[in-house]
Amino acid sequence: MPDKLEKFRRKLDAKRRAMLDEVLGQIAIGDLAGLDVKKLEGKLSRYRIRKGNIRIQFSLGSDRRATDIDVDWKDDATYRF
Repeated sequence: MPDKLEKFRRKLDAKRRAMLDEVLGQIAIGDLAGLDVKKLEGKLSRYRIRKGNIRIQFSLGSDRRATDIDVDWKDDATYRF
């Protein structure tokens, strides 16, 4: 896991950490069914998953595998790069 993702994960309480681990596991195997997935406008193959006030952004490669995963709290700058 990238350092930023692990640092964010460590700051969560046990319930949110378990939820995040479950969602990241689903993303890793390519099973996006049942998740609130939306394609981000103006970004090629960039998507977000909304889970409470946590936003998970990722890109999908040609093999439908998630790459470049970024997790953060929802705020005014969440979808800006």
